[in-house]
Amino acid sequence: MHTYRSGKTYRYLAAILLMFSLLTAASAYMTYSNSVVSAQEGLRLQAMAVASGLEAAIHKGSAGRTDMFAEIAARGAWEAIAFVSLYGADGTIVAHSNRNLVNTKSDASSFDEKIKKGDPSFGILKLGTDEKVFVLDLPVQDSRELLRVALHTFSADMTIQQARRQVITIAGLIILLWITGFFFVRYAKRAEGLAEQMHEKERFAMLGEMASVLAHEIRNPLGSIKGFAQYLLESKDCASGSSQAMHENLGIIVSESERLEALTEDLLLYARPAAVEIKKFYLKELVSEVLMSAMGRQPADLKDRVHVEIADSIMVNSDRYKLFRILLNLVRNADEASGGIGRIWIKALSPEDPEGKVVLTVKDDGPGMDISTKAKAFDPFFTTKAKGTGLGLAVVGKLMHELGGEISLNTEKGKGTEFALTLSNSKRVKDE
Repeated sequence: MHTYRSGKTYRYLAAILLMFSLLTAASAYMTYSNSVVSAQEGLRLQAMAVASGLEAAIHKGSAGRTDMFAEIAARGAWEAIAFVSLYGADGTIVAHSNRNLVNTKSDASSFDEKIKKGDPSFGILKLGTDEKVFVLDLPVQDSRELLRVALHTFSADMTIQQARRQVITIAGLIILLWITGFFFVRYAKRAEGLAEQMHEKERFAMLGEMASVLAHEIRNPLGSIKGFAQYLLESKDCASGSSQAMHENLGIIVSESERLEALTEDLLLYARPAAVEIKKFYLKELVSEVLMSAMGRQPADLKDRVHVEIADSIMVNSDRYKLFRILLNLVRNADEASGGIGRIWIKALSPEDPEGKVVLTVKDDGPGMDISTKAKAFDPFFTTKAKGTGLGLAVVGKLMHELGGEISLNTEKGKGTEFALTLSNSKRVKDE
């Protein structure tokens, strides 16, 4: 439940961060768009103001047109003006702020059309110096002439650049915010994971203490009950068959006592942290002991059912008792899954691995598991057996983790089950 709530919290934070980022980005975009529009509108108004003044001066005829335009350039009357010019309908330059261009002819393809239209038009013109200027073409009233005012775009460009820098800054801040949020969430999840691990360790430690106390309290009377039942079962009166009911009841007491002993042992193995005692031993010898303990017979007597393919030379450097318990649970599961009559394969592959890894597999031809059962197979207290404890595979997974190995499950409904154990620090020795 705690993980579920944390997941929802992280999703809420991500949604809030995304919404904030979108609103900030939209605001920055609107600001930039408004800055561009304002800069262009400023150029239009400035050009119209200059053109209106020049048009009025042209109508008054206060001075020669050429002299008036040249005077504008000489005095720098308007610093923003790149040039001003007056064109005839045929494209001839009647007046220009650059005297050298007067009476020269320009491309008149659009001048006549603009004069006839009678409305001002705006645009961008690229000069011979590669500078781009803002241009206003205004038809002069009561005249077949076109007044052109070209303005420098420095101030407008500066405004747009400032808006662009602001957008870039905001984008950088959003990216920084996302990066900070990512590391914050990652750190929070890691801290939460460490807290959960500490809580889990404390819980297991407490459970281990409880299991140890219960084990000692249960083992002694359980051992006495089992021993007394076995004594009575082997006594002359019971062996003579004088009481068949007593014989059966005593057998039930012994078998149930053994089951409780196994349950107690599994509970201790799962709940109590134990030190790992590493030593070298031959894997095939260990498997033989496991088969003898799990099935009550030597491997040679089980060759019709159990197929062991392990080289005599494979030596394992691990905790012998823990690996024994792992294989004991897996072989018992395989024996039960195959109904006590099916086949079991135990193989060990020792590839040329620089880390000395050995892959040990235990496979049966039982009914296999469906997807749901497979997903819960290693969960504690999950079982599909009528008298199962649900700790067998949970103990296997925990012990493999303590040994630093890996375990994988390959199963399919109707096609049996295979467990693969990857054991580290193993090697093949020469046969003597």
